[in-house]
Amino acid sequence: MANPPSISAQELDIVRLTAQFVARNGRQFLTTLAAKEQFNYQFDFLRPQHSLFSYFTKLVEQYTKVLLAPKDVTSALGKECNDKTLVLDKVNRRVEWTKFQQRQQQQRDEELDRERAAFAAIDWHDFVVVETIVFNEDEKGDLPPPVTPQQIGSRVLAEQRHKIMQEKGMDMSELVTGEEPMESEDAENERREATQTVEDRDETAMDMDEDDDEEEEEEEEEEAAAMEEDAESDK
Repeated sequence: MANPPSISAQELDIVRLTAQFVARNGRQFLTTLAAKEQFNYQFDFLRPQHSLFSYFTKLVEQYTKVLLAPKDVTSALGKECNDKTLVLDKVNRRVEWTKFQQRQQQQRDEELDRERAAFAAIDWHDFVVVETIVFNEDEKGDLPPPVTPQQIGSRVLAEQRHKIMQEKGMDMSELVTGEEPMESEDAENERREATQTVEDRDETAMDMDEDDDEEEEEEEEEEAAAMEEDAESDK
């Protein structure tokens, strides 16, 4: 509901009555009335630059909702008029909601009071100065650079990995760098034997290839010698 301004009762009645007629007859009536009463000081509130124009506009909106209410609103109001229990239920819900808000506000106020009491209980003069550090304006201190959010996140992840390492009894270097755990002596010996076997097999295959090459060369030499002998016999 719009709050009435500080004007006389006669001026307030004129504003309200005009708002009722505008709400019932529409904006065309407002335009006609403003043109007709443009020189009447009692209707100056119809001008947008007047201080009462906003109040007059709110009254028009409210009267329109009442005088030209939608059908669903009218039917709901009719049901409430016939059945008063619906109104009582709404009133009870509103009362409960108001009590709930009051309890919430009271809890917030009590919490603020406790914080103020705890803050006031601190003896701000009961401190001992351990050391005083003075930084001159032209002095370049050996201070670390500012920490970025990404670095903070990396540190948090590192702390989590360190905690997991402590729970599982793992080495920190294995967890951070991603290296695999060290093999046992038996596994190392087996790996070495397998590697040696592969190397021996490769050497044997290479020797067999060399022997085959030598045999092929000898056969080629024998064939060449036989061909020379045949040529000499033909001569």
